[in-house]
Amino acid sequence: MADVYDDETLGLAIATDIPVPAVEGKSGPRRKYPFSVLEPGHSFFVPCPEGFAPGALQNRVNAAAQHYRKAYARNTKFVTRQFPDGVRCWRSQ
Repeated sequence: MADVYDDETLGLAIATDIPVPAVEGKSGPRRKYPFSVLEPGHSFFVPCPEGFAPGALQNRVNAAAQHYRKAYARNTKFVTRQFPDGVRCWRSQ
């Protein structure tokens, strides 16, 4: 290891020749909701966690759908509906 900087008071040294190890078992960003695999007419249900209001969950799913649409597929549209035990999201276009 080639030390470029050595601070004896903190006990730290900066190294220049250590590669970043690869992350095992990950093939990309983890997706919370399956927007990318939905076809028009398909839907998925998100159960409401204990103590969480269905309206707040619907807001989260809507925000995630908007982000997906803007970032990956502008020609898609999603519709969400609240139920007492969760939220269902449909791809409408």
